[in-house]
Amino acid sequence: MGAWYQQNERGGEPFISFIEKELMPYIDRHYPTQPDKLLIGHSLGGLTVMQIFVHHTHLFNSYICIDPSMWWDKQTLLTETKRALETRRFHGTSLYLGIANTAEKGMDLNSVRTDTTEDTKHMRSVLQLQRYFENNKHNGLKYQGKYYKDESHMSVPFIAEYEALHFLFGDGRK
Repeated sequence: MGAWYQQNERGGEPFISFIEKELMPYIDRHYPTQPDKLLIGHSLGGLTVMQIFVHHTHLFNSYICIDPSMWWDKQTLLTETKRALETRRFHGTSLYLGIANTAEKGMDLNSVRTDTTEDTKHMRSVLQLQRYFENNKHNGLKYQGKYYKDESHMSVPFIAEYEALHFLFGDGRK
């Protein structure tokens, strides 16, 4: 997906259009479906999750966004997400955000947040996204985010997806 994003100056919009206008109708016509729809993405796929959440919220009821590449395109989508969370309502929508530890060994969350180097840009962007969600609880979104300090960018999808599904569909047995 990364190469596709790089070659297409409109980002994920053609892909999202395909999902909305071709893929989802095809699935609904050929398979028994439910009205609830869930989208999961990691890294650049997480960026797509955020683009759909912000600009095409109606396509899915629930979103699992794992360590998204919010640094992409000079953090344009990060700014758009902040604005959407502050001004729109998301009743009936859920989102789980999983955050990996991509910092250099010895760095804690505070040092990552205050660092200005390219090395921490990915993690800083995701932590900023988390802060936007946490600062906008008034918008009706059912939200949970978690930082996985012992998980890398490549290992976090497994545990985050599992815990996200519990958040979304858990039966309260804990």
